[in-house]
Amino acid sequence: AGQVADSGDNFIDASVTGSGATVQPLVKASGVVQAFNSLSIVAGASNKLCFCVTTDSFVGATNGTLGTPDTSVTVPTTPNQLRFGLSYNYGYGSLWIQKLNYWSQRITNSEIQAFSKG
Repeated sequence: AGQVADSGDNFIDASVTGSGATVQPLVKASGVVQAFNSLSIVAGASNKLCFCVTTDSFVGATNGTLGTPDTSVTVPTTPNQLRFGLSYNYGYGSLWIQKLNYWSQRITNSEIQAFSKG
């Protein structure tokens, strides 16, 4: 799990569920969930995740399958931390990151899907 956050209720999060069968990227601003995807993964296997967040645009993909785009998103204005191994709903966990990319602008849904394929 990874989380970009401030010390309060403003964050962008990618949490793996307790069962390990889904990853749930979400955006929370001022304590309100703004966007959420529930994406299937293979528990115990190597999975690829890509998601993008900008104002009024949020979508994620895992292993080449695109989630449902959300077109009404308020992005938190104050995130100042990037945390790994912390899950919004499931506490602390562990993970192995083979590659981490950051784009300074929104990429297309087709690119998100392609990057989640590897």
